[in-house]
Amino acid sequence: ILDREAWLADAENCERGGAVLTCKAIVSATIGLGVDEEDRKTTWSNDAEQLVGKGSIETARAVYQHMLTHFRSKKSVWLKAAQLEKQFGDKETLDAILKESGRFCPQAETLWLMHAKERWLAGDVKGSRHVLMEAFAANPDSEQVWLAAVKLESENEEYDRARKLLEKARERAGTARVWMKSAK
Repeated sequence: ILDREAWLADAENCERGGAVLTCKAIVSATIGLGVDEEDRKTTWSNDAEQLVGKGSIETARAVYQHMLTHFRSKKSVWLKAAQLEKQFGDKETLDAILKESGRFCPQAETLWLMHAKERWLAGDVKGSRHVLMEAFAANPDSEQVWLAAVKLESENEEYDRARKLLEKARERAGTARVWMKSAK
């Protein structure tokens, strides 16, 4: 009888051999073997981190994908999955993870801001604005979202848009930082 660790080693071997779908299937079917329900998140996070350390990126990705089916509303899991994609994936996979995170963790400002920034860095200013618009809908009084939108506009020399955003931010959030940015 193979234990969970042996199955993960087999998944890694499949990854090294190019059988990524088999790797993912093994992870999905065996990752929970012998793991108590209350220990799943910690154990699986540790598994993924160890796999990344060993260079088994597809196996780690499969662990995170499995975690996201069990812990959809956990911001920390989405962040770790996004960080893996940022480091080892491509723009499309990172964008897909961040877009999906907005559905399941709408109050996680960090994920929205990360998504908007990645779009902006990819040269998609319009897409970044759209992400921030969605973030506003989920977090209308968020100082961080307001200031990120202002920064996006001012960095793109859209000063009138930035001023209008700051005016709305003073009404909605009205924090000291918002007032300070308005003065600047």
